[in-house]
Amino acid sequence: MVRVRPASERIRRAREQSGLSQAEVARRLGVTQQAVSGWESGSRRPDYELLGKLADLLAVSTSYLLGETDDPTPLDQRAREILERDALPVVPIPILGVIHAGDPIPAEENVIGWTAIPEYMARGGQYFGLRVKGDCFAAGTKPIHDGDIVIVRRQPDVQDGKIAVVLWPDVAEAQLRRVYRRDGSIILSADNPAYPPEIVKRRDLTVLGIVAHIISEPAAASEA
Repeated sequence: MVRVRPASERIRRAREQSGLSQAEVARRLGVTQQAVSGWESGSRRPDYELLGKLADLLAVSTSYLLGETDDPTPLDQRAREILERDALPVVPIPILGVIHAGDPIPAEENVIGWTAIPEYMARGGQYFGLRVKGDCFAAGTKPIHDGDIVIVRRQPDVQDGKIAVVLWPDVAEAQLRRVYRRDGSIILSADNPAYPPEIVKRRDLTVLGIVAHIISEPAAASEA
């Protein structure tokens, strides 16, 4: 395998642009000034370990010093720049631990943390997050597990079959339920068949909002 010689001119140029003398480069790398001079004249070359340290010291990439690219930007810095350039603007969303009957939404004392969603997802509405308790929706095609966070769009009504955060007289705190309207009544249903549907009068139901997004907690790693 042929070892590619670093471009001596690139080493000299990068050193000068960094404002370091040959003596300072030698001191920081633990080599002689004659070694650095040899790298820049082309009579000597650093080994791969020294080449990496030299690139870090001069804030350029090893690929640039090797003549493999004309872009001197280190890869990690380039990656950061790409991420910053392409990053989506986000909107902070308060996460509520629990919503009790009569609580304002969101109540400051109920905020247990914050998350964020892309700005385009938050257009045209007000949102809050809710930490899910229980397994009412742990079944189905898009399960919602205990500990997940649902992002809720605040609105006083809900379409049939949609999952909403609702309150009704027989419960002490808000819950997730699918809402169906039947003959002047409301059927509140869970995806988990272990929870039977409940029927309430339409006037007794308070809809706090509909589930717009689900943020699932990462699965715990299993032990070998």
